[in-house]
Amino acid sequence: MATLRQIRRRIRGIQNIRRITGAMRMVAQARLRRAQEQTLDARPYFEELSRLTDELVSGVADYSHPLLDHHDGDGSVLLVVTGDRGMCGAFNANVIRRAVQYVEDAPGAVKLICLGTRGATTMQRRGLDVAHAHPNFFADLTHAHARLVTHQIRALYESDDVGRVDMIYNEFKSIIQQEVKLDRMLPVTVDAGGDADARWDFLHEPSRAHVLDELLPRVLETEVWHAVLESNAAEQAARVAAMENATTNADEIIDSLILQRNRVRQAVITQEISEIVGGAEALKTS
Repeated sequence: MATLRQIRRRIRGIQNIRRITGAMRMVAQARLRRAQEQTLDARPYFEELSRLTDELVSGVADYSHPLLDHHDGDGSVLLVVTGDRGMCGAFNANVIRRAVQYVEDAPGAVKLICLGTRGATTMQRRGLDVAHAHPNFFADLTHAHARLVTHQIRALYESDDVGRVDMIYNEFKSIIQQEVKLDRMLPVTVDAGGDADARWDFLHEPSRAHVLDELLPRVLETEVWHAVLESNAAEQAARVAAMENATTNADEIIDSLILQRNRVRQAVITQEISEIVGGAEALKTS
């Protein structure tokens, strides 16, 4: 049975841990608000850009672009978006597990581009083909990072053995829900459906094809940026939930230890009283 001193020492230790998890929860909540605003503000832009691209491509006959071309190679490129730090539940583990399964099921070789320290270190430790690693990617997140990753993706896609480019990331659903997504990036898929009569007949200068030549690389760059923002918001939400659960568990452990401490203290006091009474009785009979 633990002594009173050991129980008190453990209570102080759990209380210190609770202060840390509570502070981490408050920091994650502040970061979540900013990340959530960025994500929700970027979604309409990304959706409208995709719709505009579909409309332009469907309106140009025999249009060709390197990002639209289908390759015959069995190889693929996989963009894996994880966090830089832990303490966020199964956030990183779910993405890594899905990425490893993707590599195992792929018909050809898979080259990885890892955004985030957790994914990069894990994939390299597993001996997978990491073409580009970006540790500490979210430490100073700017749109320039997405532009750099886009250039790397295009360079790998131009090789003959790469037939597609996919990405795996966590999509932000709500503060308590994140969903691992697997999206196709290249070749760019075009939705030619919809109500053609409802579309506006705009005049494009100098031409639709010229506009698409400038727009398609922007679409790919925006898709990377969209996934990064979604993952960042999802990570902060997962960390808020994890730290809240850790704080709640610490409170329960502290309450249990306080109850145990009181029982031990009561037992010690009872034993001391019994010894005093026994000693008094011994003095009377002597």
